[in-house]
Amino acid sequence: MRKDYITVLDKAETSETDFVKDHWTEVWNKMSSGSGALEQIVNRSEFRIMEPFLKKLQSGARVLDGGCGLGAWTVGLSSMGYNVTGIDISEKTIHKLREMFPLERFETGDLRQTRFRDGEFDAYFAWGVFEHFEAGLAPCLKEAHRILKKDGYLFVSVPFHNGRLWKRDHMPTGSAAKSNPGESGAGKPLRFYQWRLTREELRRELEMQGFHVHSVTPIHRETGVHRMLVTDYGLAENSLVYKVLKKLISPVISAEYAANMIIAVGQNK
Repeated sequence: MRKDYITVLDKAETSETDFVKDHWTEVWNKMSSGSGALEQIVNRSEFRIMEPFLKKLQSGARVLDGGCGLGAWTVGLSSMGYNVTGIDISEKTIHKLREMFPLERFETGDLRQTRFRDGEFDAYFAWGVFEHFEAGLAPCLKEAHRILKKDGYLFVSVPFHNGRLWKRDHMPTGSAAKSNPGESGAGKPLRFYQWRLTREELRRELEMQGFHVHSVTPIHRETGVHRMLVTDYGLAENSLVYKVLKKLISPVISAEYAANMIIAVGQNK
């Protein structure tokens, strides 16, 4: 597992919980809502991986969307007949979602310690959420184990410590900084931002908390190629060179080398 940091200006002394809350409130405020939710999710890698397991659940099964953000997944899966609850640490985001989608269920809460009952959910998914707490994934996974029914499914994605990042991390410090302009943080206040994990590390984290792991799969290869071209090679994403290279490289480059995220499917045992 490797740590990534983010530069900060005036939040160096803020508690971790408040920092995470404020950061994601700001992110969601800049993005569009969860409208057109079903169309947004059905073609995503996450949905293709989780769909065979969701089909095993009965109609009306209770599903938790952990770190629901703008609510696209909550609204989309609800329209498919699942009883979905979206939970997010940002009170402002949840207030906005309740106004926009009054028929859906949205709750404010911290995924490390929720108000839900033991064994309340048949399935639980969290996309790029558990990695944002410096203590690691264990607190979120322990709580997921508690609120899932026996044999309930957990779907969780985290940043992938892929071959490209492994290579970058093993470069001499000066070379690594040159290949990652803006990421070195030299002379700037830094805060912990996220963990990134290998496939084996994510599998182990789930198994340690009582989950049987069905699979761990790299996803979002195109996003990884984008980051490689922009971050490592300094190409402008609106340039012709960038567009040509991304189109050529994305279909053929190894997912183990370039994929941006990994997703695990676990079952509560």
